[in-house]
Amino acid sequence: RKFSYCRQIFSLSLVMICKNTGFQWVAYGLLFWFLYHWFMESEERISASRKGTLMHLFLQKLDLKRSYSSEELENLKQELIAKNIILKEEADSINLTKIKNFLNSSLAQMLSSASIIEKEKAFCIKIKAKEVFEEATEEEILVQGIIDLYAILEDGKVLLVDYKTDYVKQGLENELIKKYQNQLKIYSKALEEALDKKVEKVYIYSLGGYKGKR
Repeated sequence: RKFSYCRQIFSLSLVMICKNTGFQWVAYGLLFWFLYHWFMESEERISASRKGTLMHLFLQKLDLKRSYSSEELENLKQELIAKNIILKEEADSINLTKIKNFLNSSLAQMLSSASIIEKEKAFCIKIKAKEVFEEATEEEILVQGIIDLYAILEDGKVLLVDYKTDYVKQGLENELIKKYQNQLKIYSKALEEALDKKVEKVYIYSLGGYKGKR
């Protein structure tokens, strides 16, 4: 990172020297080169993991019992920046089109009429190791996690929702379910123990546009 800053200062110095000595076309070329590389480095600094965290954070801030216009979603993003919850350069990683697609989904419509909606609920549960690891023993282990969202509908049924930012190709949706099946079994078990209620349905919502149901 230190090398990157030094290179930026050096590049800007070259731009000023070229401009002051009459080589304006060189100055403009160097300025373009500098801005391009600065932009690319800024993009790289926001990892895929961080982008997923930002999308989860934005979903957490939404009131699923109301609707949002595109302008209101943008205002919410700017509010997160103003409150220093996210950085300005991170804001573009929050894809409002994908957020809007979720809000228009049948899953979001179902959640909007729920009696209770809880988000980002941490849990700690003791389970047998073989439920997590293949070829494990009967030894018990502690598993910690965070449930993205659960809802209790008006009829008392409990739904569990897990957001994923994985890219899913059309026709390979079941691969996403297989990938996270064991994780969501543990989440369901933890939620059932906490609420003393059966989890009726578990949904995986891929922000790439796929909704899976277990």
